[in-house]
Amino acid sequence: MNELTIKIVMLLLPGIIVTMLIDKFTEHKIWNNYKYSLFVISYGILSYLILQILSLLNQCAKVGYENFKLNNAEYLQVWEVNSNFALPYSEVIAASMISFFLGLFMTYIDNKEYLAKLLMTLKITRKYGDYSVYQQILRVNENDWMDITIWDKKIIIRGIPVSIHESNGLCELCIYDAEVFNFDDESTNSLYRVNYISISEKYDNLIILTAPNDEVTYERQ
Repeated sequence: MNELTIKIVMLLLPGIIVTMLIDKFTEHKIWNNYKYSLFVISYGILSYLILQILSLLNQCAKVGYENFKLNNAEYLQVWEVNSNFALPYSEVIAASMISFFLGLFMTYIDNKEYLAKLLMTLKITRKYGDYSVYQQILRVNENDWMDITIWDKKIIIRGIPVSIHESNGLCELCIYDAEVFNFDDESTNSLYRVNYISISEKYDNLIILTAPNDEVTYERQ
């Protein structure tokens, strides 16, 4: 790699940090190289913009609002980097620190689904982000009692989903305070109860009921 390429990679470090945090700690479809690169560049620019705004606010506080002029303000050296310009390491480090908290914030917003809920409330979209309808139902009712039927095993699991994940088209669930029933055409019987149980099944093999726990009663052995 030539010197300019190395500088570009270093400059992209804040964007890499944000993107890696979001990729690691949020549920989403697999990103291709183009989308990953786009996120790295976009979040990198956003990190430097935040640093620039903080710098301008600091300058404004020092000289006073009335004396502050954008024409006389100091701007980040990072906007002028080229092959003949020294890399502003202090700015890269500062932006990287900002990017860490930015990544945590974006991860929090995504996991809380604030944007999707807002857009759906405003009737701008009906799409719930990258989530399928199954995932949407599970997430909206997370930490509530559910009855999950696994058809091919003739099993019903009643409990509280505390962890939801999709992997290779499979729905992975960790269910707390789970009671397992088997069923046939004539009856439903309780088999056992455990603190936690995990399942990994195809979505078309599941039926999820979110009715209140006291509305459905199964026969015990």
